[in-house]
This record gives sequence, structure tokens and C-alpha cells, in this order.
Amino acid sequence: MKFRMFLAVLFAAGLATACASGGGTGISGRSDELTRAEIEASDEQDLLRLIERMRPQWFNSGGMTSVSGGGSSGPTIVIGGSQVGGAEYLRNLPPSTVESIKYWPTAQAANRFGMGHPDGVIEITLRR
Repeated sequence: MKFRMFLAVLFAAGLATACASGGGTGISGRSDELTRAEIEASDEQDLLRLIERMRPQWFNSGGMTSVSGGGSSGPTIVIGGSQVGGAEYLRNLPPSTVESIKYWPTAQAANRFGMGHPDGVIEITLRR
């Protein structure tokens, strides 16, 4: 009987911890995307700062330490299926024009966009 009670308490504690943590990735609960709701909730004026604050791991996954620093060039930026540049391009793009943002790690980026994206791809869908 005590063992069953112990298991019930252990299960309840684990469930409460899982529900409380929420994954730490914002409203969408996914670490590979930013939704329109998350973008609108931010007070950032450019996409680069927004992503650096909300999904900093997107710039760290390939070894990039900063946009202006040495090392890797960072993720490739794709809008509407076209490569538009690197992370610096995001400084000129206001969040109000964006519907969603998705990060594709290196292997998935190669499958979707072809080779040549060693730091992955940030794909931006603009509002219509």
C-alpha cells in the first residue's frame, strides 16, 4: 500500500514538473519556430534582435558566437524560397511584416534547400 502511494506521489510530482516547465520555448512550444503571436508579443524593432532574444540557440548551433564576430557566418536567411543573405539582413526587416520564422538545422536545411548551409537556414514567411 505504501509503495502504491509512493508511486502516485512520484507520478504527480513528475506530471506537475512537466506541466510547469512548458519547454521554455515560448507560446508555440517549439524551439524550431516563432509564431505570429510570439512575434507580435515582442517589443523588438528588428528581427535579428527578436531572434537573438527569443531563440539564441539558432545562432549558436553552428558555432557562431556573434553576428559581427569571427567564426562561422551563421544561418542562411531564406524568404519566399530565395536566399537573401545572412543574419545581418534581419536588421532591416521589421517584425510587423513577418507571419512566422522557422529554423532548419544543417541536415534538414540540406534536404530542403540543398547543400551549402553549414549553420542551417532561417526561413521567414512574410504576412500577406
